[in-house]
Amino acid sequence: MLKQSVQRVILIMILLTLPFIFMTASPAHAQSVIEPSCNQFDGRPDDEKPEVCRESQETEDDDASNSSFLDFVTEIVDILLMGITIVAVIMLIVGGIKYIISTGDPAKTNNARNTIIYALIGIVVAVFARVIVLFVLDRL
Repeated sequence: MLKQSVQRVILIMILLTLPFIFMTASPAHAQSVIEPSCNQFDGRPDDEKPEVCRESQETEDDDASNSSFLDFVTEIVDILLMGITIVAVIMLIVGGIKYIISTGDPAKTNNARNTIIYALIGIVVAVFARVIVLFVLDRL
């Protein structure tokens, strides 16, 4: 009876958190102030354009190819991190419920403590993995 109710609670928590796995915040892209003012110099040779307009056109082409790939990888890492975090929080809750239900039995208490410890280790590893991936992507 008690085991079935715990399983129902876990199932309900999973079903309630599943829709949030795929919801991520999209990055906001600021509008450039330089580009609209540089449009008036289109078609002119580079030596007649102001320095600012020449630099912005040179760097746009280089950043465009890397930007989409880096955004894609960052988005995938964010989704995976969110999923891992949700699973780890659910496991923390399961470990807490196991700990409460253990009623002092050393084996059950040890099992619940291990569940909580492994969930916390999972969160720490996921956060460090994200930091490492973002560090590497920043260097590209």
